[in-house]
Amino acid sequence: MKTKEETKQYMKEYNIKNRERLREVKREWTKNNPEITKQSRKKYYEKVKNTEKYLSRHNKNAKVYKKRYPEKVKAQMQSYHKIKIEYKQLCEGCDDNLAVERHHPDYSEPLNVRLLCKDCHRIEHRKEELIINAWYTSEA
Repeated sequence: MKTKEETKQYMKEYNIKNRERLREVKREWTKNNPEITKQSRKKYYEKVKNTEKYLSRHNKNAKVYKKRYPEKVKAQMQSYHKIKIEYKQLCEGCDDNLAVERHHPDYSEPLNVRLLCKDCHRIEHRKEELIINAWYTSEA
């Protein structure tokens, strides 16, 4: 019978050796169990959100984002203060869910925004990424 240390070492080596396969299994499980995944992530976030480590990393990332994308931050702040999302306003994308986010198609026009639900906003950004990626791959 293996000692605790031997078992630990074996598992470490196994995980390194089978990293890609284990990642694929985890991705598949996450995809097939969205509710459990969502609950688990929410529980984890509630646990760590006020810890010193999380807050310091969050603040550092916010500062980096502000330095890297000043025009985005400026447009976001202007639209946040000048364009209010009315109570029970529906999403402009699906007309089904409540609008909770502002989407800038062009950051040079900070007050030109679409009011979207989280899902439609995510879809909008994915569309933009696909267009950009298609453009880059056609250039090559």
